[in-house]
Amino acid sequence: MNMRRWMMAGAAVAFVLPVQAKPRQGGTAQPVPLAATDPLAAIYRVSGVSDTGSGVQLGVATAFPCTSSSTVAEKLRYIVRAPNGIVIADKTYSIAARQTFTASTHFTAFFTEEDSLSAGVIIDQGTVTIQATTTNITCSAMIVDAANLPPTFAVALHLQRFNPLSGTQE
Repeated sequence: MNMRRWMMAGAAVAFVLPVQAKPRQGGTAQPVPLAATDPLAAIYRVSGVSDTGSGVQLGVATAFPCTSSSTVAEKLRYIVRAPNGIVIADKTYSIAARQTFTASTHFTAFFTEEDSLSAGVIIDQGTVTIQATTTNITCSAMIVDAANLPPTFAVALHLQRFNPLSGTQE
């Protein structure tokens, strides 16, 4: 009976003590937060980017909403390419901590975009590469009816993730 009490006491102590990650040799237990001054790295690539080349809130556009879960300001870059690889747009933005930032190939009625990437340019089966100063950004991409709220159609595009968030499977 005495042995059982010692085992229970040991288990209780182990339960209430905080668990601390042991740093790898030469490393730290927690990743160091990145910031807007860090280099940009590719986080997503998506193909199938389309735009009818229409004006504001007309035709078809592709939207790229991205949300930062970083606790500091970061940089976000969109590189839009034509099917032949020619760069149509290459724009970099500063985004605040935990901000959602949306850029579209041209302005739509559905989204409240912060910027238009390639207004007036027809894109048929283009690509976009999204880069950031952190992997703590998640994005989506969709082709939408730019003229209507709600859109009469929306087509989700598959994003290929590079540099995944630690501890996740995407």
